Amino acid sequence: MRLYGPSKIAEQCRLHPAKEISTYCIDCQVPCCATCQVQKHQKHHISTIEDAYLSAENRLNDNVKELEKDVLPTIDQMADKTKKERSEKRVHIDRVREEVNTFRKELKEAVDESCDYLIEKLEHDETELDNLITKLNVQKGKIRELIKEVNEIIQKGDLSMIKYSPPSPSTFIPEVPTPRSTIPVFSPGRDILSIIKDRIGTVEWIEINSESRLPPTSQEQQSPPPEQQPQPELPLPPLPELLPPHSHQYYRYQNYNHQNYHHRHYQNYYHHQNYHHRHHNNNHNNN
Repeated sequence: MRLYGPSKIAEQCRLHPAKEISTYCIDCQVPCCATCQVQKHQKHHISTIEDAYLSAENRLNDNVKELEKDVLPTIDQMADKTKKERSEKRVHIDRVREEVNTFRKELKEAVDESCDYLIEKLEHDETELDNLITKLNVQKGKIRELIKEVNEIIQKGDLSMIKYSPPSPSTFIPEVPTPRSTIPVFSPGRDILSIIKDRIGTVEWIEINSESRLPPTSQEQQSPPPEQQPQPELPLPPLPELLPPHSHQYYRYQNYNHQNYHHRHYQNYYHHQNYHHRHHNNNHNNN
């Protein structure tokens, strides 16, 4: 049913089309005609349709006032705090981003250096094989020269052949290096990728101030507690998936391969934050 206000605009009952809606069952929260009231709502709390409309209008107006008076200012306050916090965190985010990129560069250089060493080792072995081939060709040339010289002496057929004593062929064998029957095989470091992912470092959120609690709404202030005994105050949880926790936080970057550098960097920043925190507490106590 649609409510058109206290001005009497007739609307027919859905269960009894011949009857006009004239009352409202408070218990069942449904509009009724005279027949409905007699058949199904005899012992229920009944009000006129005008009173039900005015009650609903007042309730909705109260909700609108509550939203305008308490909820919207609270959301605006949260938004302002979040914008300010984001501006403050931007400095730390930029610093941590620079540290991560620096470590990425150092890690890449270390990986490149290790891989270059492996490539150089392969190239060195390849160069050794090339040198071996060169030495074999040199020995091969010496043997051919010796063969040519012996053949020329044989062809002369004079006394020089009797006196000539060529070097023994076995003297050439020790000078020929023996090639190694091996092939290169690459064996990647065991679980190196998982180790790098585990030890490359972390980015963490560090609390440096207690969470701020939103002020209670006027409805919460007027509502009595369920028990007369005072209840401990609980911090208001942050809105899920909308806003971050309302507290000053900053990034800490932890690098396991560069602990000394980052430890000094984080220590200096931590002392700096402690100074501002103590300064804020002193001002608060003086006030």
